[in-house]
Amino acid sequence: MEGNSTMGRARWLQACRTLLLFLGLVLILLGSCTSAEEFSEIWYSNTHQPAFQKPFENNSIIILTRESGITYNGTALCLTQPIPVNSTGVNTDAAGGALVKTPVRVRDSLTNDVQSFETMFSFWIQSSIPYPPGQGLAFVLSPDNSSRGGDSGMYLGWLNDSTNGNTTNHVAVEFDTVQNVEFEDIDSNHVGVNINNLRSNCSTSAGYWDSGEIKTLNLTTQAEKWVYAWIEYDGIQKVINVTISNGRAKPERPLLSCNLDLSRYILLEEVYVGFTSSTGDSHVSQHSVYEWSFGIGNLSAVKLFGNATISADKPSKPMLAVVIAVAVAVPSILIVAFIGGFLYCRKYKQSARKFKVTELETLNAVHGPQKFSYRELSRATKSFNASTQVGKGGFGSVHKGTLPKRQEVLAVKRISKNSNQGTQEFVAEVSVIGRARHRNLVPLLGWCHEAGRGELLLVYEFMPNGSLDQFLFNKDGEVLTWERRVKILRGVGAALAFLHEEWEQRVVHRDVKASNVMLDAEFNARLGDFGLARCYDHNQDYRSTLHIAGTMGYMAPELFNNRKPTEKTDVYSFGVLALEIGTGISASRFINDRPLVDHVWYLYRDNRLLDAADPRLAGEFSPDELSVVLRVGLLCAKPDADSRPTMRQSLAMLKGESPLKSLPLTKPLPSFAFSLGRSESLLFTDSTTSTRLTEFEYAPDTTSSDGPRMSSMSRSTSR
Repeated sequence: MEGNSTMGRARWLQACRTLLLFLGLVLILLGSCTSAEEFSEIWYSNTHQPAFQKPFENNSIIILTRESGITYNGTALCLTQPIPVNSTGVNTDAAGGALVKTPVRVRDSLTNDVQSFETMFSFWIQSSIPYPPGQGLAFVLSPDNSSRGGDSGMYLGWLNDSTNGNTTNHVAVEFDTVQNVEFEDIDSNHVGVNINNLRSNCSTSAGYWDSGEIKTLNLTTQAEKWVYAWIEYDGIQKVINVTISNGRAKPERPLLSCNLDLSRYILLEEVYVGFTSSTGDSHVSQHSVYEWSFGIGNLSAVKLFGNATISADKPSKPMLAVVIAVAVAVPSILIVAFIGGFLYCRKYKQSARKFKVTELETLNAVHGPQKFSYRELSRATKSFNASTQVGKGGFGSVHKGTLPKRQEVLAVKRISKNSNQGTQEFVAEVSVIGRARHRNLVPLLGWCHEAGRGELLLVYEFMPNGSLDQFLFNKDGEVLTWERRVKILRGVGAALAFLHEEWEQRVVHRDVKASNVMLDAEFNARLGDFGLARCYDHNQDYRSTLHIAGTMGYMAPELFNNRKPTEKTDVYSFGVLALEIGTGISASRFINDRPLVDHVWYLYRDNRLLDAADPRLAGEFSPDELSVVLRVGLLCAKPDADSRPTMRQSLAMLKGESPLKSLPLTKPLPSFAFSLGRSESLLFTDSTTSTRLTEFEYAPDTTSSDGPRMSSMSRSTSR
């Protein structure tokens, strides 16, 4: 019987593999995939110095984020030089551009039409009084990445005297800040769509829709203020929509809609995409791009902010019969596969859950938390009545209960029956926190599993003061004193140092955040929720995970590249937590369009670090201690994992037992580039190696007047 069962399971798995292979081939045949790599063609004129780092190698999606560029403040890609740039304080007659190395296939190989595409990015055009602002910035589609438009600091850095007005496959969306009568500009603050010419095919004054009316938006400012832009081309309707805003939310209507069939103007199958800018003669501006995402055809741009949708490209007539046939056949196959897969997976899931829990019973028979019966926990929580519920999460609910015999108050986490991830969390919690004992860890008292009921229950010591986030971010709640905040932060640091270095195994928590820091009756920190934890022997290498797990805002940037949780990823999360404790600002919030880490680094750069203090403290804190907390937070939240301190070192600095490590004035650069797989989103990478940029040399090109270029770059991969 066991042999037959094994053979049946093998046949089913083989059938699943065959079906998935078939569906994969269908998707490959129906979909097209472009390929784009790093910016290798980046050029400047006048005295501008390179201010960028290779951002991404990426299949089909092109993304530039704030972590990817090198600038004067470490957060953006500068196209023209930061102000001031020399003894005169001006950067007149300058131009700069950045185009991707590998061209993007824009024409559908079957219909020969230009495919739908979408892009979103944020930019900042900074002017400097008393000089007039420069000419502006453009998002461009170019026939090559070696053209030198704007050599003289003119033409938006896009075209030149020989290309302007010619049929040269150039398309641009301009954000123009100078009214040029020669090109019939409507004003000095407008958005336009241009084809092979600086005379816009259509244009309108810069603004955005809000509550049924257009509000003016100045494209250039003296202060640091980002403009958010969405550009969408519908390859079926032959329309380009341009939307801009002063915030990350996308307005309900586009600012500019231009009826253009790009198939008439882009005659090449592949073009290069990117940005150009120029200042013009006697004008001064810094042009910076902060975030960028681009998608074409069936692959949408990653939603960095707001939202954007475009129509899918219409299949060609020769493919119509194939599409109809597949449309009929695939659902039928999927229905059969789904039913069979559901029945099999349910049986497999139940057996897997039973197997894992059986392991726990053997493990904890010798040492570990107590096994409770379902009956006594049900009694303790009044049959898990809603009145006893004190929390709810992705894996289930938490109930407060009292054991009648002991009169002991408990917190019972009831894991959802339908959550396979909840089963993994259950096993991880009992395996790790059930055996690791420390004064700053939430005590796990016991667990319960009864196969007939399918229930998984975890029993903790009840924490009467709840979680830290309720005190930090609830503006109407009780204010934590500064002394308690420091005590809590040191407690979390002690817990992590214990897990990383002092226990029998190395434990990476993977989800250090304010809501996972519980507070007992004396406001001692108790780190909890070990559902994502990973254990390693002290001499064991770290392993990459199948998926990235954690909470946005707390996740170290290298996770998006190598998916490898380490002690240093916990250190990064701890650094963000330190900044939250000092500022009272959640890591999920943006302050003046900056994430929390960038916001605090910005204040530190301007020697205003204490301005970050939580206003609810009303000045009742030690300035020296706050400075230490925030600086340790920034040290721990450095983009490069190798430059972060260990938890032991961080704790020593917080306690004043060792001097603070040196901290640069500006946010350092990550020593790696990101990589996104074609099947994954912004937060998930399909790469198992990280690319480390180990060498940057900038040498003047003696054969060109366009300024210095990157001359060499070497890579090394980490395992």
